[in-house]
Amino acid sequence: MKEQQRYNKIEAYLLNVIVVLLPFLVVGFILFLNGYKLRFSMLLPAWNDEVGWWNQVNTMIQYGEPFGYYGYNGTHAVIGKWAAWGGTPLLPYFLFGKIFGWNLYSMALANMTFLSISLFIFLILTKPDKKQKVWLIGTYICLTIAIGYSMTSMSEGLRYSLGIILTALLIWLEQKSQKKNQKFSGKDFFITIIIVIIIYYAITVYLIFSLVVPLFCWFFFRKKKFLLRAGISFIITGLTTVSANHFVSLTSSPYTTSTIHQIIQTIKDKGWYHGICYVLDLFFNNLATVDFPNLLNGDTILFWFFSFYLLFLCYLMVVLLRLLKNIDKTDCFTGNKNYYILALWVTAGFLFGYCMLYTGSRWTLCRGINTGLIMALLFLIFVENRIDKKGFILISLLSIVSIWGYYSQIVDERASIAQYTDTILAEKKQMEEVIEISKDNSVWENTVAHYGTVNFMYLTLPAGCGLNYMIAGKENKNAKYALITVDDKNQETYKQMLLDTGHNIIYEDKFFIVLLNPNFK
Repeated sequence: MKEQQRYNKIEAYLLNVIVVLLPFLVVGFILFLNGYKLRFSMLLPAWNDEVGWWNQVNTMIQYGEPFGYYGYNGTHAVIGKWAAWGGTPLLPYFLFGKIFGWNLYSMALANMTFLSISLFIFLILTKPDKKQKVWLIGTYICLTIAIGYSMTSMSEGLRYSLGIILTALLIWLEQKSQKKNQKFSGKDFFITIIIVIIIYYAITVYLIFSLVVPLFCWFFFRKKKFLLRAGISFIITGLTTVSANHFVSLTSSPYTTSTIHQIIQTIKDKGWYHGICYVLDLFFNNLATVDFPNLLNGDTILFWFFSFYLLFLCYLMVVLLRLLKNIDKTDCFTGNKNYYILALWVTAGFLFGYCMLYTGSRWTLCRGINTGLIMALLFLIFVENRIDKKGFILISLLSIVSIWGYYSQIVDERASIAQYTDTILAEKKQMEEVIEISKDNSVWENTVAHYGTVNFMYLTLPAGCGLNYMIAGKENKNAKYALITVDDKNQETYKQMLLDTGHNIIYEDKFFIVLLNPNFK
């Protein structure tokens, strides 16, 4: 008997360790099978967004904030100097860098670390049994998009981690609500305050997380009558969303005008009817990016993802309708029904909310709604019907056949960039001498106006500078420095435009052309 208990404890411990280390184990497996052994250090930023995130975190670690303005087409934040999304998403990466140091590959390691921490919190709060832990391992392996982005320097790793933590908190509340005569203790009050802080932080990182506010309200006010509970949830959700959106809009320099602001302005100028039409227009335009015939012919990765997502959404709707046939007021929102309701809410909510509030390509839509898919699949780990889980995990495993090329592309891309590590570091020293950044300068003196495409060589920009992306191609008259990407298709056009307005070339090599604004001679 003691031997059996000892064996069970070891088994439980090993399962816990596997779950927590899954983000590293899966990526390590991908690296190994692609012939890179366990070279996590090759996961350097490759895409333009990644470079922007990495540079901002690097600046925060070294100086606390940029000395110049990040922004687009000469704009900047009302408060602070950060780019899109402000500084709140950078804070966890800042802490990671301060604790473990900051290298070219640190942001990818940070994303995997955040996912590991979130899975640890998930285990602590939900207390899954052995079978549920096995399902959790299988489910994570099937989160193909999340795994892919965990290898990058994108902020999606943080968003997915927050989604897992919020899911764990909702499951914890559901489990707690099932305990009869459970009194609200001082400890529960303290936990509630922490939950409120986590929710608000998550919304400032990713506005669409406002979808979880009514779910938490539903649990917090579960002793209220149905209509009163719904009314309270609606009011709190509205106030929280408006407050968080206002905070983000003040502290960031968005790429385009806020969609929420555009909706509000349309309603003010043309009335509710045109406002609703505008929202529906946004929704269908974004949904139209999911063009299945073209996806099947060109991008099988997204074909599998969107097929699975929509199939999963339809399935949840059918199951919920079946469960609610014999509706019982005493258990309408408890147990299995509640997990299905939660799963349906986030799956449908992220799809409709994202399409209505954001614009972008189908890849942008994919990585955005993937957060809701992660949360929904985690809810279903705790339902009793194993057929549900087996069916959808099987579909996901089949999709890995096509997704593997996506994994390979990411690691191959980063491996090719890692070969230039010494070049990046050497160029960085050169750029620090050419572009003089100092806290004693004015903000625009520390700002670089950028013209052209962004590539991994932009990791060489000196920490502290603000990078203003001149996407419209017009002259930035305020920034001290102008930077043109060599080999950009519009390189000569940008160069001539700046020379004609008095800019002087102060540095040129095979990567960049750096010019000085005549106002700062």
